[in-house]
Amino acid sequence: MLNVGDILLTPGFKMSKAELRTLIGHEAQHRAQWAVLTVIGGPLAFPVAYGVDDFFFPGSRNHFERLAGLDAGRYAHVGTGPVLGPAQFAVLGALAAIIHCRGPSWRPASACFGEISQPAGRLTA
Repeated sequence: MLNVGDILLTPGFKMSKAELRTLIGHEAQHRAQWAVLTVIGGPLAFPVAYGVDDFFFPGSRNHFERLAGLDAGRYAHVGTGPVLGPAQFAVLGALAAIIHCRGPSWRPASACFGEISQPAGRLTA
């Protein structure tokens, strides 16, 4: 299923009108979520927040899907906790390294990148 604005594309399966109305109500909840996050953080806030949430909480674990209604969205209830596989650990490790290297503003850059030397004959400010 693909939702593009107010258009719902559902290839390959049939639905009754009642099921379709329920699904459209679920998608309308996403439209409201998108509107609220657009006001708070701009037009890309919802897709970015949804993508990050879905990366760590896929499918029925996704907080946006839970708020829109899992049954209405035709999701099977699988769990609530995050999924922490190799990809998630890699992203968390990269973020930890970035945070560690940036660290407090008083820490020298050499703490992460080794000694930084200036070319001979150059004056530094």
